[in-house]
Amino acid sequence: MPVAEHPFGGSWGYQVTGFYAPTARLGTPDDFKYLVDALHRAGIGVLMDWVPAHFPKDDWALAEFDGRPLYEHEDPRRSHHPDWGTLEFDYGRKEVRNFLVANAVYWCQEFHIDGLRVDAVASMLYWTTRASTASGCRTSSGPGEPGRGGVPPGDERDRAPALPGDRDLRGGVDGLGRGDAADGPGGSGRLRRPRLRHEMEHGWMHDSLEYVQKEPVHRKYHHNEMTFSMVYAYSENYILPISHDEVVHGKRSLVSKMPGDWWQQRANHRAYLGYMWAHPGKQLLYMGQEFAQGGSGRRTRARTGGCSTRRTGRRTTTGACGTWSAT
Repeated sequence: MPVAEHPFGGSWGYQVTGFYAPTARLGTPDDFKYLVDALHRAGIGVLMDWVPAHFPKDDWALAEFDGRPLYEHEDPRRSHHPDWGTLEFDYGRKEVRNFLVANAVYWCQEFHIDGLRVDAVASMLYWTTRASTASGCRTSSGPGEPGRGGVPPGDERDRAPALPGDRDLRGGVDGLGRGDAADGPGGSGRLRRPRLRHEMEHGWMHDSLEYVQKEPVHRKYHHNEMTFSMVYAYSENYILPISHDEVVHGKRSLVSKMPGDWWQQRANHRAYLGYMWAHPGKQLLYMGQEFAQGGSGRRTRARTGGCSTRRTGRRTTTGACGTWSAT
């Protein structure tokens, strides 16, 4: 999940206002550096969720930064994102592209992040949104062009500065990128140029989850949902994701999706994870699903006497941003 500063906790960090600041909710920048360093000492790489696609409309943040549209497009039909209620960056401006490329470099250089997972790439490359179509605004059917709000065809990444240790961001700005380690015979073990190495395999995710939610007596008619992904499994380097989007907003946790009684749900859960780990690709599992956590996070508003509570399972604590409960 994103770690940059954001005003609304319910956004899970996906509505960033402080692009160059780790959120103070979890500690200081030095604390974050210590965490990354500790993970590296334990042999664990760190990939960070990075959100260069949009930003909130708060007047104290980037929106109309100098009193007029600066980071967003001046035409509200192009800058407003209808699904999120946020503003999209105007990638046609070189100053905006520089701001974002420099931000990616900053996290890798200052905090030694190993790679970036870029959120909402499609909205960066295309602006054929419902808002632009409904408003009659001329849309693009392909990658954006300079001055039209999309990523320009010229490769801005090739002008990204090099990082210490022979690392740079060229090739890792607009996707899930990480450095290649020059290991093996004659290898130095140093990180070299990051590449876009993996693609999220959402087709596999939706098909397999549809299959396991069916009663076993019906599954024999739907085996194709578990086998079709093998047709193309080796055409790309895929990540098999069970992400936060699949276990929140009433979608239930992974074990709660399974049919049957308490024992059968956990047996199905174990079988599904075995299938997932045996399938070609890298595994991405949202926290809590590895030990069959039964509840999914749901955020509700409930205040008592100007104060709010936070409830996780059986524990309830006082907070300032609303009530959190387990479903």
